[in-house]
Amino acid sequence: MLWNVAGMKGHGLDIELKTRNIDKAIKWNSIINFSIYNDKVTNYYLPTTFANNFVVNSGSIAPISGIVGLPVYGVFAYKWAGLDPKTGDPQGYLNGEVSKDYTKILNSAKGIEDLEYFGSAIPTKYGSFINTVAYRQFSLDVGITYKFGYWFRRSSINYTDLISSRDGHSDYAKRWQNPGDELWTNVPSNPYTTNSARDAFYNGSSVLVERGDHIRLQYLTLNYSFRKENLANLPIQNLQLFASANNLGILWKANKAGIDPDYNWGTYSLKPVTTYSIGLRTQF
Repeated sequence: MLWNVAGMKGHGLDIELKTRNIDKAIKWNSIINFSIYNDKVTNYYLPTTFANNFVVNSGSIAPISGIVGLPVYGVFAYKWAGLDPKTGDPQGYLNGEVSKDYTKILNSAKGIEDLEYFGSAIPTKYGSFINTVAYRQFSLDVGITYKFGYWFRRSSINYTDLISSRDGHSDYAKRWQNPGDELWTNVPSNPYTTNSARDAFYNGSSVLVERGDHIRLQYLTLNYSFRKENLANLPIQNLQLFASANNLGILWKANKAGIDPDYNWGTYSLKPVTTYSIGLRTQF
């Protein structure tokens, strides 16, 4: 399918495949759902091309890129040049040269020329893999979901927020403190004075961009179906007892920061809660 929406063009594909893997005393069936989605900008959206218009803080969807041919929501970041080995200040690039002039980097009129582009901010490939294994009256449902082909920006320390509102981050413990620390950390030193442009550059830099690809164990459900002869004296046709656990965690993720991309909400990110339930299903 193909559509145009105010200067945007997108297309996608949805596939569902059902398989019967084993059909004996033990039965095993699978349902595979696979979706592909891609879009691109066909007209400019941003009124200006300043670099900071293409960069957004973690926990938010990327702004419309405004670049013809690129995804509607793309992840851009300020180019990273490491930490200053003398001061621990974050360093970027301005006009092709290493710079600590954060205000000029943020307001570079060259736009994406001074930025690094990673890819889509929303998954371009996603779906689920559902398996049901049954034996006699028992069955086990295993639901696995996956999302591929996208990027996200993780949060880190913002010293302006730390000083003004005591809003900290665990990365503070990894900050540069002495010459040589730049060899093992990318977290800038604490300037002990507010410098919002410095913080904005660091938190929008490429060193904090991660791949969002992951595979998740979404749920496990154990079912027991009562035999119909046991229901002969009851006004019901089917009765099933079930116990379920949902949101069991990530089986694999591309990022090495230990972050769940679905719950990357900045400083206040919370780990997903696993829920458990037990109940009865019936059909009259």
